[in-house]
Amino acid sequence: AAETAPYGQVLQELLTPASALSSNKRGVSVVLLRVRDWLRELPSDRTQSIDHLRTYLEKTVHEFVRAMRTHRGHASVETLLVLCPSYRYSTPDEKALLAQTESELLENLKGVPGLQVVVASAFHPHYKVNEDDVEDALRDEIAHIPYQDAYLHTLATLVIRHVHRRLAPLRKVVVVDCDNTLWRGVVGEVGPHGIAFD
Repeated sequence: AAETAPYGQVLQELLTPASALSSNKRGVSVVLLRVRDWLRELPSDRTQSIDHLRTYLEKTVHEFVRAMRTHRGHASVETLLVLCPSYRYSTPDEKALLAQTESELLENLKGVPGLQVVVASAFHPHYKVNEDDVEDALRDEIAHIPYQDAYLHTLATLVIRHVHRRLAPLRKVVVVDCDNTLWRGVVGEVGPHGIAFD
Protein backbone atom coordinates (compact mmCIF):
# COMPACT_ATOMS: atom_id res chain seq x y z
CA ALA A 1 0.00 0.00 0.00
CA ALA A 2 1.21 3.50 -0.80
CA GLU A 3 1.42 6.17 1.86
CA THR A 4 1.76 9.80 0.82
CA ALA A 5 3.46 12.62 2.67
CA PRO A 6 1.73 15.92 3.41
CA TYR A 7 1.78 18.58 0.69
CA GLY A 8 5.01 20.56 0.41
CA GLN A 9 6.81 18.66 3.16
CA VAL A 10 9.64 16.96 1.26
CA LEU A 11 12.49 18.40 3.35
CA GLN A 12 10.65 17.71 6.60
CA GLU A 13 9.97 14.11 5.53
CA LEU A 14 13.62 13.60 4.61
CA LEU A 15 14.95 15.08 7.85
CA THR A 16 12.54 13.41 10.29
CA PRO A 17 13.50 9.82 11.19
CA ALA A 18 9.92 9.03 12.23
CA SER A 19 8.36 10.31 8.97
CA ALA A 20 6.53 7.93 6.65
CA LEU A 21 9.34 8.34 4.12
CA SER A 22 12.18 7.64 6.51
CA SER A 23 10.54 4.97 8.68
CA ASN A 24 9.41 2.88 5.71
CA LYS A 25 10.44 -0.74 6.37
CA ARG A 26 9.06 -2.34 3.20
CA GLY A 27 9.29 -1.60 -0.47
CA VAL A 28 10.85 1.61 -1.76
CA SER A 29 10.57 5.24 -0.68
CA VAL A 30 9.79 7.54 -3.61
CA VAL A 31 10.38 11.28 -3.89
CA LEU A 32 9.10 13.17 -6.93
CA LEU A 33 10.83 16.54 -7.26
CA ARG A 34 10.23 19.43 -9.65
CA VAL A 35 12.89 22.10 -9.19
CA ARG A 36 10.52 24.78 -10.55
CA ASP A 37 8.38 24.28 -7.41
CA TRP A 38 11.19 25.69 -5.27
CA LEU A 39 10.38 29.11 -6.77
CA ARG A 40 6.66 28.89 -6.09
CA GLU A 41 6.68 30.54 -2.67
CA LEU A 42 9.03 33.38 -3.56
CA PRO A 43 7.46 36.87 -3.73
CA SER A 44 7.19 38.07 -7.33
CA ASP A 45 9.58 40.99 -6.73
CA ARG A 46 12.31 38.51 -5.73
CA THR A 47 11.87 36.36 -8.83
CA GLN A 48 12.74 39.27 -11.13
CA SER A 49 16.46 39.15 -10.28
CA ILE A 50 18.26 36.22 -11.87
CA ASP A 51 21.15 36.71 -9.45
CA HIS A 52 18.79 36.41 -6.48
CA LEU A 53 17.23 33.28 -8.01
CA ARG A 54 20.69 31.77 -8.54
CA THR A 55 21.67 32.37 -4.91
CA TYR A 56 18.33 31.05 -3.67
CA LEU A 57 18.50 27.88 -5.80
CA GLU A 58 22.13 27.17 -4.81
CA LYS A 59 21.10 27.39 -1.16
CA THR A 60 18.05 25.18 -1.76
CA VAL A 61 20.14 22.54 -3.59
CA HIS A 62 22.54 22.48 -0.63
CA GLU A 63 19.63 22.06 1.83
CA PHE A 64 18.02 19.32 -0.27
CA VAL A 65 21.25 17.35 -0.68
CA ARG A 66 21.94 17.62 3.07
CA ALA A 67 18.38 16.45 3.82
CA MET A 68 18.67 13.51 1.40
CA ARG A 69 21.98 12.42 2.92
CA THR A 70 20.41 12.65 6.39
CA HIS A 71 17.44 10.59 5.20
CA ARG A 72 19.70 7.94 3.68
CA GLY A 73 21.58 7.77 6.98
CA HIS A 74 18.54 6.40 8.80
CA ALA A 75 16.42 4.91 5.98
CA SER A 76 16.16 1.14 5.86
CA VAL A 77 14.88 0.76 2.28
CA GLU A 78 16.09 2.19 -1.02
CA THR A 79 15.00 5.69 -2.01
CA LEU A 80 13.97 6.51 -5.58
CA LEU A 81 14.23 10.20 -6.50
CA VAL A 82 12.41 11.11 -9.70
CA LEU A 83 13.48 14.46 -11.08
CA CYS A 84 10.38 15.74 -12.88
CA PRO A 85 10.60 18.29 -15.70
CA SER A 86 10.28 21.99 -14.94
CA TYR A 87 8.17 24.07 -17.31
CA ARG A 88 6.66 27.57 -17.27
CA TYR A 89 9.88 29.50 -17.61
CA SER A 90 9.31 33.23 -17.41
CA THR A 91 12.58 34.03 -19.25
CA PRO A 92 15.29 32.14 -21.15
CA ASP A 93 17.66 33.00 -18.28
CA GLU A 94 15.32 31.30 -15.80
CA LYS A 95 15.12 28.23 -18.06
CA ALA A 96 18.93 28.02 -18.18
CA LEU A 97 19.16 28.55 -14.41
CA LEU A 98 16.68 25.74 -13.69
CA ALA A 99 18.57 23.38 -16.02
CA GLN A 100 21.84 24.30 -14.29
CA THR A 101 20.22 23.72 -10.87
CA GLU A 102 19.03 20.26 -11.93
CA SER A 103 22.56 19.40 -13.13
CA GLU A 104 24.07 20.57 -9.83
CA LEU A 105 21.51 18.54 -7.92
CA LEU A 106 22.33 15.39 -9.90
CA GLU A 107 26.07 15.95 -9.48
CA ASN A 108 25.77 16.46 -5.71
CA LEU A 109 23.62 13.34 -5.25
CA LYS A 110 25.99 10.99 -7.11
CA GLY A 111 27.21 8.14 -4.98
CA VAL A 112 24.73 8.55 -2.12
CA PRO A 113 24.28 4.96 -0.87
CA GLY A 114 20.79 3.56 -1.31
CA LEU A 115 19.64 6.42 -3.55
CA GLN A 116 18.60 5.89 -7.14
CA VAL A 117 18.01 9.06 -9.16
CA VAL A 118 15.87 8.96 -12.29
CA VAL A 119 15.50 11.93 -14.65
CA ALA A 120 11.99 11.60 -16.05
CA SER A 121 12.72 13.51 -19.26
CA ALA A 122 15.39 10.95 -20.19
CA PHE A 123 12.53 8.46 -20.69
CA HIS A 124 10.38 10.75 -22.87
CA PRO A 125 11.57 9.15 -26.14
CA HIS A 126 10.89 5.66 -24.74
CA TYR A 127 7.33 6.58 -23.74
CA LYS A 128 6.82 8.76 -26.85
CA VAL A 129 6.09 11.83 -24.74
CA ASN A 130 5.23 14.95 -26.71
CA GLU A 131 6.81 17.83 -24.75
CA ASP A 132 3.90 20.10 -25.75
CA ASP A 133 1.41 17.75 -24.03
CA VAL A 134 3.06 17.61 -20.61
CA GLU A 135 2.32 20.89 -18.86
CA ASP A 136 -1.09 21.92 -17.53
CA ALA A 137 -0.63 25.64 -16.82
CA LEU A 138 -4.18 26.22 -15.56
CA ARG A 139 -4.19 23.39 -13.01
CA ASP A 140 -0.69 24.37 -11.96
CA GLU A 141 -1.88 27.91 -11.31
CA ILE A 142 -5.01 26.99 -9.33
CA ALA A 143 -4.07 23.68 -7.69
CA HIS A 144 -0.30 23.17 -8.07
CA ILE A 145 -0.86 20.21 -10.41
CA PRO A 146 1.72 20.96 -13.10
CA TYR A 147 1.10 18.12 -15.54
CA GLN A 148 -1.68 16.80 -17.73
CA ASP A 149 -3.23 13.48 -16.70
CA ALA A 150 -1.48 11.52 -19.46
CA TYR A 151 1.90 12.66 -18.19
CA LEU A 152 0.97 11.80 -14.61
CA HIS A 153 0.31 8.28 -15.92
CA THR A 154 3.75 8.30 -17.54
CA LEU A 155 5.40 9.30 -14.25
CA ALA A 156 3.45 6.60 -12.40
CA THR A 157 4.54 3.97 -14.93
CA LEU A 158 8.14 5.11 -14.63
CA VAL A 159 8.02 4.84 -10.84
CA ILE A 160 6.27 1.46 -10.80
CA ARG A 161 8.72 -0.06 -13.29
CA HIS A 162 11.70 1.04 -11.21
CA VAL A 163 10.05 -0.14 -7.98
CA HIS A 164 9.09 -3.49 -9.56
CA ARG A 165 12.65 -4.02 -10.69
CA ARG A 166 13.81 -3.57 -7.08
CA LEU A 167 11.11 -5.75 -5.51
CA ALA A 168 10.73 -8.57 -8.03
CA PRO A 169 12.50 -11.80 -7.08
CA LEU A 170 15.88 -12.20 -8.72
CA ARG A 171 16.06 -14.67 -11.57
CA LYS A 172 18.88 -17.17 -11.57
CA VAL A 173 20.26 -18.33 -14.88
CA VAL A 174 22.58 -21.24 -15.54
CA VAL A 175 24.54 -20.85 -18.75
CA VAL A 176 26.12 -24.00 -20.15
CA ASP A 177 28.03 -24.85 -23.26
CA CYS A 178 25.60 -26.87 -25.40
CA ASP A 179 27.90 -27.33 -28.41
CA ASN A 180 28.20 -31.04 -29.32
CA THR A 181 25.98 -31.80 -26.31
CA LEU A 182 22.42 -30.77 -27.16
CA TRP A 183 23.26 -30.39 -30.84
CA ARG A 184 26.01 -31.40 -33.23
CA GLY A 185 28.40 -28.63 -34.20
CA VAL A 186 29.90 -25.51 -32.64
CA VAL A 187 27.71 -22.44 -32.97
CA GLY A 188 30.74 -20.12 -32.88
CA GLU A 189 32.21 -21.89 -35.91
CA VAL A 190 29.21 -22.86 -38.06
CA GLY A 191 26.59 -20.34 -36.88
CA PRO A 192 23.08 -21.14 -35.63
CA HIS A 193 22.00 -22.53 -39.03
CA GLY A 194 24.95 -24.92 -39.28
CA ILE A 195 24.20 -26.98 -36.18
CA ALA A 196 22.19 -30.21 -36.33
CA PHE A 197 19.57 -31.57 -33.92
CA ASP A 198 19.31 -35.39 -33.98
